[in-house]
Amino acid sequence: MKIAFIQNKIENSGGVRISNEHISILKKYDHTVDVYSTAEDILCEEWLHPLIPFKERVVEDKVSDLSQRDFSQYDLIVSDGLSSLYEVELIQHGNTIHFCQMYDKFIQPQYNDIIDRLYNDTTFLVYSESLKKILKKKHDCQVIKIPSGIHFEKLNKYKNLNKDFSKPILCFMASFYNVLKDIPLMQDVFKIIQKLGWKARLITTQEHNNLICDEFFHNPPFEEKCKLIAESTVMLHTSKFETWCLAIGESMCLGTPVVGVNSHGPKEYATDENCVLIEDRDPQQIVDHIISLYDDKLRYYNMVENGFETMKKLDWGEVEKEIEKTYFEERDLSPGNAFWKPWLKQRKEYESDKSHLDIIQIGAHTGKAPNNPLLNIITRNNLKSILVEPLPDLFGQLKNNYKSYPKIVLEEVAIADQPGLRPLFYVDENYFNLYDGWADQLGSFSKDHILKHKIHSDHILSKDVVCITFLELLEKHKVSKLDWLFIDVEGYDFELIKSFPFDYVKPQCIFYEHLHLSKEDKNESRRFLESLGYEILLYQDDTLAYLIRYFSSC
Repeated sequence: MKIAFIQNKIENSGGVRISNEHISILKKYDHTVDVYSTAEDILCEEWLHPLIPFKERVVEDKVSDLSQRDFSQYDLIVSDGLSSLYEVELIQHGNTIHFCQMYDKFIQPQYNDIIDRLYNDTTFLVYSESLKKILKKKHDCQVIKIPSGIHFEKLNKYKNLNKDFSKPILCFMASFYNVLKDIPLMQDVFKIIQKLGWKARLITTQEHNNLICDEFFHNPPFEEKCKLIAESTVMLHTSKFETWCLAIGESMCLGTPVVGVNSHGPKEYATDENCVLIEDRDPQQIVDHIISLYDDKLRYYNMVENGFETMKKLDWGEVEKEIEKTYFEERDLSPGNAFWKPWLKQRKEYESDKSHLDIIQIGAHTGKAPNNPLLNIITRNNLKSILVEPLPDLFGQLKNNYKSYPKIVLEEVAIADQPGLRPLFYVDENYFNLYDGWADQLGSFSKDHILKHKIHSDHILSKDVVCITFLELLEKHKVSKLDWLFIDVEGYDFELIKSFPFDYVKPQCIFYEHLHLSKEDKNESRRFLESLGYEILLYQDDTLAYLIRYFSSC
């Protein structure tokens, strides 16, 4: 696949390093990734990828040079950061996902109104269960959990297991002094620990700002940073909220125990065996825990070893396959992916059940449309299917393409909410050559929908077609169980979904085209299916709704 990452600034922060690694993993798995950024100079030593620059601007502006560019070549657009999410809204690509590493309202409350608008109806990619819960609670959105990782071997080679305990050092590291880092608490701890003869060390990408410390290191190179952390006695953690926190992970890799407060996200890997994270934000209590660990060398070095073991399991090499899979395999409806393989295996158990149908396809066309993956899937696996196509010429080709497959039933009807005759609009075949070969795929109950595709009015014909309801179709063929329902009816998809008798038969998966739905109907269709217990995956032009309890057993 071809992916565009909208990155904005490239800074020396943990979030940027994680983004860098995701892009590297995607490229490793042969995906093409272009990175768009406002950065003129690379400010992160570990950044590996070339950039396509665009103009920097504040988030409220309505002008963006990205909105003037053609992104149709990309299969997926990934935004990273609030400004990037705003850019992607202006690009208006059909398949986007937001790589969210922090809840923006915590650090940019001045943009709360914009955040509410951008976050709703967005698909998020997160590596923090805590962040996932916040997003799901506060916004109408889809959230996909993805693992995070760390370069264990790259960091661990700088570990220092021969620390000079006669000159103890308390280290604090943060890219930026935002409100979540709780700099006042860090300063209070530094004041107390200095009185006990400890050295206070500060590592950050920002300027000193008259903060209390004995040593200040501004944006040190990677190797120097590793050595500074490794020779420190304890790493201090005072954040109010973190999603994963590379500072804790890097300290564990380098053999420096972490003592501080519970900031939620790190608790997914941080335990009492590999670090000390307390609930009370009391500087004296934090110092007491630091001294207690310092005095108990057996516990200290057990914590170091446990930190190594924890981080080994989170090395990027251990999680990269799952990351790549989360981005793409579960979002790609094609033979052999994470849905088809287990389903094809499980269906063998009920293959002899005549009332259990594999597939119903509404708007089957000829069976060979370029964007129709079902012909090969159905014929290769001899699937029990009902294919529906109302237009006689297309139905004739459909019948010919499936003539050798007795398990396939073809219906020359249209599906509607009421039975009877209705006019169906389509393009006269004599004018197909004027429309680049796709005009034969347009068939709709709405003439206006055909006109929206810039088809000349004189080139549009209509024909009264027989309509039946879903219930009539199911009863006619004695279907009591259905696995897949495919719908592609040029903007009428949600109307058909609403007319389906879910209390009679509940499909395990529903795959429908949302490309021609209004934004309101696209979102409402998702909410409607979620209310029935379906999980949702959004593609560039289509939506997949599936019952998680079914696929969890596959």
